[in-house]
Amino acid sequence: MVRLEDLRRADPPRRVVVLSKRKAHTRVATHWVRALRAQGHRVLWLRPSRWRRLFGERAPALLARRIRVFRPDLVWIYKQDAPPDLLDRLPADLPRTVYFEDVPAMLDVLEERFLAVARRATLLTTTARGMIPIFEAQGVRRAIYLRGGCDPRDHRRGRRRARLVSETALIGQATGEDRLALVRALAERGGIQVYGRGWLEATGLAPTLTDVYPRQYRDICASARIVLGQDLHSDVDAYFSNRTWLTLGCGGFLLTHHVPNLEEFFINHVHLVWFHSVEEALELVAHYTARHAERRRIARQGHDYVHAYHTFRHAASELVAEVFGGAVPSESRSAPLGRK
Repeated sequence: MVRLEDLRRADPPRRVVVLSKRKAHTRVATHWVRALRAQGHRVLWLRPSRWRRLFGERAPALLARRIRVFRPDLVWIYKQDAPPDLLDRLPADLPRTVYFEDVPAMLDVLEERFLAVARRATLLTTTARGMIPIFEAQGVRRAIYLRGGCDPRDHRRGRRRARLVSETALIGQATGEDRLALVRALAERGGIQVYGRGWLEATGLAPTLTDVYPRQYRDICASARIVLGQDLHSDVDAYFSNRTWLTLGCGGFLLTHHVPNLEEFFINHVHLVWFHSVEEALELVAHYTARHAERRRIARQGHDYVHAYHTFRHAASELVAEVFGGAVPSESRSAPLGRK
């Protein structure tokens, strides 16, 4: 994959409609819009839920009319944020892609509302490669793996804040037995702060913040010695949540649970550190909290690496190349790791 500064702008530029809510916590739609525009594309961002509130049942027809006036080459949809009756009003030959982040709680149980949208798409992109056969088995026309990334404007180093200083921190909801077990084990030895909803009820730990936006995320990464990663599933091929990109992009030291083929993207103890069990996680926390220089070196290398090779601009470039043909920034969709 090419470095960010060497990534070429699109030729020709495309006209892209983005259909998504604001997503205030993650700002993923904002990051995709920025990335597409930085690549030279013209973007029209529409929020169908807002149109529905304003215009009621007339919203799909009005949205379809606005889209036709724009004359797009591509429609980009975040999960199920486009009503099926809107998609039915668009030209049949207009490419439409659905972006699916994360994984459902039960891997093979997908919401019918989402499937109604995904089955109308020409392409579904997923951040979990192991989900591809599940999507296709449930009627999705075509699915490919497209990893996420960081946004240079939002995902940068933050400020150390006294109230956020801790040995370890976990940002996320109190869901999943593996995540709860990890937090409970670390809570017994002290020094952990949690961020998100449900922690007091599930573990007795009061969250430092229940809502984390990009600025707070940056400052947590600057204040905690170790940021933890434990996703709902750790057995899905090439699946890790956007927490990985956000933490590394913000300059945090990430200690995360290993998932199948994580080594395609990162080198252990170079860009981040991974564990396979709660016991190993505890050992690694003890190891790295006592080694400040080593921890800072890994955090710096992880930060520089994702900002060079794994940004939303890279993802946008790959998506457009996949839909329209042309050069893809990477044959393997992973950055050079310095070893085979």
